[in-house]
Amino acid sequence: MHAHPPRRSRRRTGTPTLHHADAALDLVSTLLTEPRCHEVLCLLLDDAARVHAVLVFEGQQPPEDIVLTADTVLHLTVDARVDAVVLVSVRPGAPLSPADLARWRALNDLFAETHLALLEWFVADEHTMVAVSACVGERARWPSPDG
Repeated sequence: MHAHPPRRSRRRTGTPTLHHADAALDLVSTLLTEPRCHEVLCLLLDDAARVHAVLVFEGQQPPEDIVLTADTVLHLTVDARVDAVVLVSVRPGAPLSPADLARWRALNDLFAETHLALLEWFVADEHTMVAVSACVGERARWPSPDG
């Protein structure tokens, strides 16, 4: 399967700043389609952790396609003023699975080859949203508000 370009981007008034997972979750909760449906959100942040755009990939994709979607985002942002990315996979009926831990490592490998930081990947079903990094015991990657 191939990741398709986003069908829309969502812009908000003001420029939210994300320095911790709770701030990201608060923002994401306002952006998700309700009732929750299959989609991937990509929050694009600058070096001050300000959200400049949100790309939305609509439609059901196999869970393993998150790596292809991330690769598409990397290609779309190659010349943009983007320093970090937060990914959100919304998968109604398919909560976090053990295979997602391997996908997290694949995402890390992909981002390690680029100029962008992967701050977090959240996996959401109808009721919950889980930070994958915490499931593998990694430290938070959120930038300090002090720079």
